[in-house]
Amino acid sequence: MNSIFYSYKKQAGCILLFLLCIACAPLGTRPSDEDVKRFTSSKNYNAETAQFQNRIPNIMEAMNKRIYSWDAIKEWMAGVEQGRPPQRMPVVRSDLNAFKDKGEGLKIIWLGHSSFLLSMNGAVILVDPIFSEAASPVSFAVKRFQEPPIPLSSLPPIDYILISHDHYDHLDMKTVQYFSDHQTQFVVPLGIKGHLAGWGISSDRVVEKDWWEAAVFPQVTFTATPAQHFSGRDGIHQNETLWASWVIQSDNHKVYFSGDSGYDTHFKTIGDKMGPFDVVFLDSGQYNQKWREVHMMP
Repeated sequence: MNSIFYSYKKQAGCILLFLLCIACAPLGTRPSDEDVKRFTSSKNYNAETAQFQNRIPNIMEAMNKRIYSWDAIKEWMAGVEQGRPPQRMPVVRSDLNAFKDKGEGLKIIWLGHSSFLLSMNGAVILVDPIFSEAASPVSFAVKRFQEPPIPLSSLPPIDYILISHDHYDHLDMKTVQYFSDHQTQFVVPLGIKGHLAGWGISSDRVVEKDWWEAAVFPQVTFTATPAQHFSGRDGIHQNETLWASWVIQSDNHKVYFSGDSGYDTHFKTIGDKMGPFDVVFLDSGQYNQKWREVHMMP
């Protein structure tokens, strides 16, 4: 009887461990000690706090006081008036056959929020892709308004996936795992490589860059550029990975993607150094005076 009891206890323990692993997996993987040593060479990393920082180092303090106030918590629990569209948003069905016809031109399909599909100089690039039902570690919170305009399985072969930062509405575990057995190359800011490794992406398929560093490929070049934001997936360990905007450049075209960012002088600096651009994707849909430091107002 004791042997049976211990057998059941062992099985229950294994099941509990399995469930905990499922729950924890979306949180990602924190940087290792080796990663931290590597980050110290970055001008954007504060070795004393072990965190990446914005151009204005203490800019988050005022915002945190506002968003963690009792009034803000009550407002969040009550919900925002007109926080969801009253009906399905209109969708224009894209001609994927025309998109798959690779050439030197520039073709773009917006997939909602900060996700878009880009064909540039024959390379197909997927930016901040979110195909899960929710932008959170659990399926019942922060649910999307409607399904993506193109199913994940209907996408053309993807050459590169570009990530701006590790928040759930920009870095989605299930979407990343879909590409685990593909040859797609990932281009990410410092620290995000650990998340991808934990989700089954081999290190040789991930290129990490600091601000103003470029990842050069035969068809296209990705340059990480500054943004004013923050990072973190567990609500406790903040800013252990870098956030970035990106310049995507081929021989004939140049695209700028802001990622999530509050307004600051970095936009002019990027324009002066890297512009002009053919197309700009600019953070503009998550505005609220309470978090104006990390998103832009209209």
